[in-house]
Amino acid sequence: MWHDTIRFIRCVKETFDLRGPIHEYGMTTSAAPLAAAGDPPANAEAAGADAGCADWTESLDGLTHLPYASGSAGTVACLNVLQHAAEPGAVAAEMIRLVAPGGVLLVCSCTGGQAANADLLWRPAPHAFQALTAPLDATLIGWQGPEGDPHGIYAIGTKAPVSPAFLASLNRFLRLFRESLDHDRRAVSWSERVRAWLTRWSRTSATARASRDYYQWRFVLHTPLAADFRHEMLAACFEPKKSGLRLDLAD
Repeated sequence: MWHDTIRFIRCVKETFDLRGPIHEYGMTTSAAPLAAAGDPPANAEAAGADAGCADWTESLDGLTHLPYASGSAGTVACLNVLQHAAEPGAVAAEMIRLVAPGGVLLVCSCTGGQAANADLLWRPAPHAFQALTAPLDATLIGWQGPEGDPHGIYAIGTKAPVSPAFLASLNRFLRLFRESLDHDRRAVSWSERVRAWLTRWSRTSATARASRDYYQWRFVLHTPLAADFRHEMLAACFEPKKSGLRLDLAD
């Protein structure tokens, strides 16, 4: 969970020129804050396990009524919060309210492929992320692992105007995210692979499938039709709609 969240933060920090003020809410933000310069520390994953909500609010209940003006934040991050919120729709709406025109919203829910068995108030799913971020003018929704119970779900969105710089950053993010997963996959030793295979063999089929599909990912991009987005990964499907352009990217 923490490793997936920190990967998302690192890829965003390296590919986006995030505007301020930056509002961060959720888990691991104190271990790997977006506002901090440089990469997350080496011990960020361990520190994240003890991290609570960021200083902006003392409880999840306060996330539905934040004391900030609409459109006052250049960047808003909501990390591993929605699955613990009693009203995820209200939390997402409040995050979107804070985002300034041209600003960026970042959302992730990383459950390690165990959402079906975890004690969560809300079970995150890609289609639910799409619905929650629908008021934004451009979104990139992605998930890692099987769609039914992914290891992580990620969303990057913006309010109009949808700038070429935002689309270029999405392009760089997708490339870096893929490279990061590929690097982690290659770094697994043979002994670890054998141990993982034995573990998967002894588990239920659903749990085994979630573990096997850890390095698979898929992203869905929604942008206005006039947006100029070119991605070098041509395993893409363009479906022009009245509301915009859908681009599916999968590995």
